[in-house]
Amino acid sequence: MLLFHAPGLLRIVEHRYDAGLRLRSHTHAVPSMSIVLAGRLHERRGRLVESARSLSLSFMGADIAHDDEFGPRGGVMFQVHFESPSDTFDDCGGSLFDGWHWFRGGPAVRPFLRLVHAARAQRSGEDIQQIVLDVVTAAEPPADARGTRPLWLERVREAIDDSREWPRVGELARVAGVHRVQLARQFRRYFGCSVSAYVRRTRLQVAAEQIVAGGTIAAASHDAGFHDHAHLCRAFEAETSLSPSSWRNLRRDQSAHPHADDGRHERHRRQRE
Repeated sequence: MLLFHAPGLLRIVEHRYDAGLRLRSHTHAVPSMSIVLAGRLHERRGRLVESARSLSLSFMGADIAHDDEFGPRGGVMFQVHFESPSDTFDDCGGSLFDGWHWFRGGPAVRPFLRLVHAARAQRSGEDIQQIVLDVVTAAEPPADARGTRPLWLERVREAIDDSREWPRVGELARVAGVHRVQLARQFRRYFGCSVSAYVRRTRLQVAAEQIVAGGTIAAASHDAGFHDHAHLCRAFEAETSLSPSSWRNLRRDQSAHPHADDGRHERHRRQRE
């Protein structure tokens, strides 16, 4: 579904993907950035795999081969494609679009969700382009690391992803068999944020996913490891500027759109690019 197009500058689309859809290796002719609004996505680039869910952010350069596989509930993604990247990245964000970068939330989530609202509401082109720049300038720079992440660091991330609690750095260091200081340094180097920030964002993603799937906010707060309903609401608003109920309504707004496309249409469009 095309939401906004400034010819020669940028194109904004929102797509609903079928459950279990697999998009085999493909590229995009222009740089892009995306936010996952619902569902789960496994995106692979060579030997690297990113498992993304609601509120995950992607920044990708042009002509980067990758493949995607969506989970049992499908997925909804909001995407910005830059047709003239030099006009957007002259003073900011260039390194974000040099390669393939995924983030579990972060400062860019709030302006990205404002962009979703603005594009759906068909705000003026100037407003939309300004919010796009807000997203780019708010995004965390890619982690300053080269080479493959250590296996022990992957084990730490998997432990965080699989936990229903809020694991502490000391506990995770024991899982990895390294000193907690080394864990903290290497985690920030390769993932671009602190361990505690990553844990908090992962827990918020679990809650966000349950809420858009129809779960109650109370159940989502419990299952995601928050102390109570109020704790989730405070954390959710701090990360996204939305309350959990407003987040649910954001998803419902897309679901009710009479012109929403599906994964089959998107698959054919990608094959043409």
